[in-house]
Amino acid sequence: MRANRTVALTLSLGLTLSLAALAGAGIAKGGDKEEEDAPVAEKDVPRAALETAKRFSEDGVFQKCTKGDEDGLKVYEFVMKKGAREIEVQTLESGGLFATEEKVSQDSVPDAVKKSVARLFKDPSKVTYERAVIVVYECVSKDEKGKTTSELLVNQAGAAFKEVDSHEDAAGSKGEGKGAKQPGFLGIQFAGAGPGAVVGQVLPGTPAERAGLKAGDVIVRVGGKAIATPEELSSTIGSRFAGDTVELRVEREGWAKTLTVTLGARPANLGKGGDDDGEDDEKDEKDEKDEKGEKD
Repeated sequence: MRANRTVALTLSLGLTLSLAALAGAGIAKGGDKEEEDAPVAEKDVPRAALETAKRFSEDGVFQKCTKGDEDGLKVYEFVMKKGAREIEVQTLESGGLFATEEKVSQDSVPDAVKKSVARLFKDPSKVTYERAVIVVYECVSKDEKGKTTSELLVNQAGAAFKEVDSHEDAAGSKGEGKGAKQPGFLGIQFAGAGPGAVVGQVLPGTPAERAGLKAGDVIVRVGGKAIATPEELSSTIGSRFAGDTVELRVEREGWAKTLTVTLGARPANLGKGGDDDGEDDEKDEKDEKDEKGEKD
């Protein structure tokens, strides 16, 4: 396990996605040849390091240990057994935790993670999971008004893993102002309930029109995610950002076709309804009047 490349969550599909990769942060290795980790007998392991390995493996049984280098930082890597579980624990010589990693079953993965996997992978059934924890320092820079301008997560070896946009907080909330990421916008109105999302109208000058969507089309898939209802399409498109490119699987008059769409940002002159949020402008206006006790 190399904690500066495999942290927080690992999703394997012939490759490993690290937090650094998910966040788009590159970590330069300088082209140096990586040295082989040296095996260490249990009797030769520093007591503090072994105690940390046992604590974070829930009193697991020592299997093996190697001593390696993480960008100049000496790290002990343990393999511990807890029943049928195999847990890897990386510690510093002083006993400080560096990282842990453990393979987990799909059933134990939170639904929110599975939803992201369904969006990121074409075949989620082939994804395997590893739960990882890494100790990082959250470095925050603020302006004179106390507003956060940037954040950076750095591990104990000095590798940066995640930089948060100044207009987006660590929880992923979307800020306002220049440079803020805008939710994805397609530009359609729905004709009714599924199966799939039936296109009732394509708004002119929108990503949907440019991609070739037409009224009557039924959108049944976005990337690797199946779409059963208009609400699912709204949620899926809303989880993307303006500028993202997605593939729409469309059924039209007995045949199916895949359209590639580059999502845009919602036009400022467009209300909440009238597009892929599944609402209708006329319905919105009527609802507003009803709330005020007015009648058409």
